[in-house]
Amino acid sequence: MTTRTRQVLLLVAIVAAIFVALVVVRGRRADAPTPSRAGAGATTASATTVVSAAALPPRQDPRALPLASIAGTVVDAAAGPLAGATVCASYAAGELSREETREPTCATTSADGSYRLERLPTGTWYVEASAAEHQPRRWRGAPPDEDARLRLAAGEARTGVDLTLTGGAGRVVGRVADVNGGPVADAVVEIAVGDVWARFGGASASASAYARSADDGTFTAWVRPGLVEATATADGYAVGSSSATAPTELLEILLTPASALAGIVVEAGTDRPVAGAEVAVRPDWDEGDFNGGGSAITDEAGRFRITRLAPGRYKPTATARGWYGEPIQSVLLGLAESADDVRIEVHPMATITGTVVVDDGSGGTRPCPEGDCHLSLTGTRGEGMLGATTKADGTVVFEAARPGTYAATVWSQRYLGEDVYPDVVVAAAPLSGLVWKVRSGTELVGTIRDRSGTALAEIGVTARSVGGDGRGQMVWSSDETDADGAYQLRALAPGDYELTVRSEVHPQPEPAPRVTIAAGAPQRLDLVLDAGGVLAGVVVDSSGRGVRGANVYLQGTRWRSRQGRSSDDGTFRIEGISPDDYRVVAWRAGGGTMRKPGSTDDDVQGERVKIASGKTASVRLVVESQDGKITGTVTTSAGAPVADAYLVAARESMAAGVDAARATQRTRWSWDQRPVVTDTDGSFTVNGLAPGTYTLRAYRKGGGEAVVEHVAIGASARLVIRATGSVAGTVTTDAGPPEQLAVSLLDEVSGFERSESFFLHRRCSHPGRRPGRHLPAARQPRAPRAPPTSPSPRTRRSPA
Repeated sequence: MTTRTRQVLLLVAIVAAIFVALVVVRGRRADAPTPSRAGAGATTASATTVVSAAALPPRQDPRALPLASIAGTVVDAAAGPLAGATVCASYAAGELSREETREPTCATTSADGSYRLERLPTGTWYVEASAAEHQPRRWRGAPPDEDARLRLAAGEARTGVDLTLTGGAGRVVGRVADVNGGPVADAVVEIAVGDVWARFGGASASASAYARSADDGTFTAWVRPGLVEATATADGYAVGSSSATAPTELLEILLTPASALAGIVVEAGTDRPVAGAEVAVRPDWDEGDFNGGGSAITDEAGRFRITRLAPGRYKPTATARGWYGEPIQSVLLGLAESADDVRIEVHPMATITGTVVVDDGSGGTRPCPEGDCHLSLTGTRGEGMLGATTKADGTVVFEAARPGTYAATVWSQRYLGEDVYPDVVVAAAPLSGLVWKVRSGTELVGTIRDRSGTALAEIGVTARSVGGDGRGQMVWSSDETDADGAYQLRALAPGDYELTVRSEVHPQPEPAPRVTIAAGAPQRLDLVLDAGGVLAGVVVDSSGRGVRGANVYLQGTRWRSRQGRSSDDGTFRIEGISPDDYRVVAWRAGGGTMRKPGSTDDDVQGERVKIASGKTASVRLVVESQDGKITGTVTTSAGAPVADAYLVAARESMAAGVDAARATQRTRWSWDQRPVVTDTDGSFTVNGLAPGTYTLRAYRKGGGEAVVEHVAIGASARLVIRATGSVAGTVTTDAGPPEQLAVSLLDEVSGFERSESFFLHRRCSHPGRRPGRHLPAARQPRAPRAPPTSPSPRTRRSPA
């Protein structure tokens, strides 16, 4: 699973958890018991809750623990041991920061197919294997758990982590380069199958293939044919990504010279350095940056350094056991720029610790296993949201919580949480001894086969509760079929459920299967999938040349969609289509609909096609030439070149009645476009444009932009980024200034939006400490400087 995919799935999971928590807070059932309240600094999470003001023990540093290892074999499903395969372990969860875990640990199998991965810290890992002409595979545990997460204890020597690969792979050949065109050597490249959004929501076993770029930036990998997403990371660069259709010979990943954020974390009021604090910055999702962000752990002097950041504006947060803080002002980083003087003062916070236990149904309980239960605490009055996952003994720890009242929600793929838990009331004192119970729930098992009776592997299936009380408990569970076509959906409450099936070669059954779950023994539902139709086609321009990388969409008479992407020669193939009449349309990433030659935006685009079950239809999409380009320069108002501006072009619509500002707004939804960054002299070239006039937007990530409209193909444009301004003010309430607030600015015409949160703990509850003082203003950004040339490759052991 790629870095970008992990972050997108994490973001979506967080949003889903927030939604569930808000439903609990705002939509409690009318017959739900009123949560009991305890005194200040106390709470009742269950009948067995014990409240203590004792401080938590110091967090154990995993870097000080003995290192572990993983060993096993890789075999070909038909030919036995597989030599020369690449096996990589990727850090999934634990106490380490992203600075220490961003690259996988890899090894190559020997002649007998054996491998060994060494010097692995304690934590949870994914293990994946790939080889030439083979589809990659992710390790999964033995039935009935079949968990893809491998948990390593300190010093553990794990053996028997074996993987079996099958053939049928497509070759991916690509190149890693910096935005100025120079090759990037020794980059770690990860290629995953599938679209980011299509991969969300299931227990997908889809694996990634790994490679390292050579001195000329090239790499080769083998994956399952279809849409792939690739990410690359290298010293001196921010993470970059690209997508294509495998097999391909033209996958290029462009990397931007990286920036860095460094500084110190100290206690507010005492200036004592805080060791072991986690300092984190999130990616700039407003700019479509799903690859960015990072984290680091402070050393004994309270120092931290976060590298490989994309240019942008950052507001780091620092969390330690019983402490939280953030700078009063965000930091703007230019291209390849480093801020080394960021100061974060942390303020005293309450800690919360408890245990998630599984009710065994006979009056006893056992701890929820490590990583199996996630507990969310959502403030009922804007205190924010906290999340923690169970450790090996079932404990959950929230290291820094603001005073307030929080609604608790437990989510798990294996266990069913309660509909409503009593609120957690947080004051200044630490809370401990809290207990949240979950239960096994009912299982739904079955198989998925095609009409011929053949078992279908790697089919995602999700059950979600439907009907009943709209304010009742919402339940969903997901799994993916194994080699025998079997699935197992756990933790279901009694009620009605609707099933969604996700397959690349079979359509979703219509109507969606439904099942009524009763308490007790597992229930069974076997599913049979129709073959669906196939669309094979090609996208060509007006001269007959194949158009690579066009997104192809099918628009049916009902709400359903399938999509594909044209390969190197413009051809595409989309399977698993529901029978219907469709209009097939080609889109350019970030550029809107591709028009037929000689047509306008008022004309209907695309071609009609009828899809029948088990049949293959064909279509030829002829679109305008995509060879246009626009050049220009970006300067400051004083005429100085801007060497770190990003350029986005959006074609202006000729359709009647279209708002002229729409093109400007569309430039803000361009995260899937190929990055274009100004050169050292501020010059730029935007390629791959269709005929028409364009709106250009030049922007420094996190500060300053310029927009020029009505730029024709072949023209040269000058964009001037003027000096940015600032807004300052005071927010008060009847109870005085808030401790935390968020301020948003929105220009409804241009679509410009900026949001930032502010935090300053106004009191200091620890005896003998003076009140926290305001933080000094963050360093103002320096003038942009020229990006470096490609850094010299560092000698590393190659995974390939």
